Amino acid sequence: MDEQTLPNSSDDLINILLTSGLSDGLPTIAEKLLNAAMLLERVKHLNAHPHQRVAERSGDANGFKKRNFNSTMGKLELQVPQVRDSSELFHTTLFEKGSRSDRALKAAIVSKYIQGVSTRRVTKILESMCGGLQVSSPHR
Repeated sequence: MDEQTLPNSSDDLINILLTSGLSDGLPTIAEKLLNAAMLLERVKHLNAHPHQRVAERSGDANGFKKRNFNSTMGKLELQVPQVRDSSELFHTTLFEKGSRSDRALKAAIVSKYIQGVSTRRVTKILESMCGGLQVSSPHR
């Protein structure tokens, strides 16, 4: 994908929800909103909008990198904006560095551990949240 645009209006997002329903519409809306937020972060980082030439510009937009992100709504296919020729490294603040899943997953694991839930039950819960998992035995 060479260029990405922001949703035109909230009407576009509402139409997605109405035509696709909750189960299919919410992940699509989440993808669009997260992609738009990352674009705005890149604009702020570069001090310029795409194709805008200003003296304050601090680098250039360099396309997008596809990234899958597991959320409570399912797998989201995101387009992470890239930057080149910038004095500072660009990274989005939406995700923890290297994170491929949302904080809800980590919170679920911690809460089950605190509740004393067995490893077997935690594995089943995680499988239902994330799909297929390969869980190794704990080291003793």
